[in-house]
Amino acid sequence: MKLNNKGITTVEVLICFVLIVIITTSIYLTVSNFNEKKVLEGYREKIINYKNIVTKTIQDDLIKVGLTHARIERTTEDEKRITTVYFDLKDGTKRELVVEELQAVSTRHSGGSLEHDDYYMIKYGKPGDVIEMDLPDVGHSGYNGIDGGICDVDLPARDPDCREIKDFSINNVLVSITDDNVISIYIGFYHPDFGTRYAINIVCPIDYASNGYDSTSEWKEEGI
Repeated sequence: MKLNNKGITTVEVLICFVLIVIITTSIYLTVSNFNEKKVLEGYREKIINYKNIVTKTIQDDLIKVGLTHARIERTTEDEKRITTVYFDLKDGTKRELVVEELQAVSTRHSGGSLEHDDYYMIKYGKPGDVIEMDLPDVGHSGYNGIDGGICDVDLPARDPDCREIKDFSINNVLVSITDDNVISIYIGFYHPDFGTRYAINIVCPIDYASNGYDSTSEWKEEGI
C-alpha cells in the first residue's frame, strides 16, 4: 500500500487560519456587545433609581404632609442657572428644592461655559439643611472649547481649556403654578444612550382640602 506523504498544503493552512480568525472575531464581538449591554443596563438602573428616590423624597412631603404655599425663584450665579422652589407644608414646616445647571461648551452645548466643567445638582430639604442629591456618574468625556477637539479630562494635569462633559445631564427644568393652585415640577434628564427618556415629574395641588370640600368653589358635600 502506498501512503500519501504530501502533508498539509499552504492553502489548507491559510484556510484554517482564516477560519480561526473569523471564529475569534465573532466571539470577541459577541462578548464585547454583551459587555456593552451589561454596562448600559447598569447605567439605566442607576438613572431609574436616582429618579425614583428624588421623586419619592419630594412627593412624600408635598403629597403626604400636604402643601399650603409655594414660590419659585430663578437666578444665575457665575454662569450657573439656579431654580429654587420654596414650599410651606401643612404641618408648619418648610422645604426647599434647588436645581443647579452649568453646561460646559461642547458639541451638545455650543453656548456652554469655556471656564467651567459640566455641573448639575439637585438639593432638597429643610432650609439651611438641604441634602445634595448628586446625579449618578454614568460616564463623561473631554472637550476642548478652544479648538473643538477631544481631550482627556482624567489626566493628572489636563489642558486648562479641556472641559469635562457629563454623559448624564439635566436638560430641562420646568416649574410652574397654575391659576387653579396646582404646582408642576418637571426635571428632564439626557443621556446619549437613552435620550430624554427619564425625568422627575411631580404634580401637586396647593392648599387642597381633603374632606371633599373645595374652598375655591361653592360646592360642598351634603352633611359637611
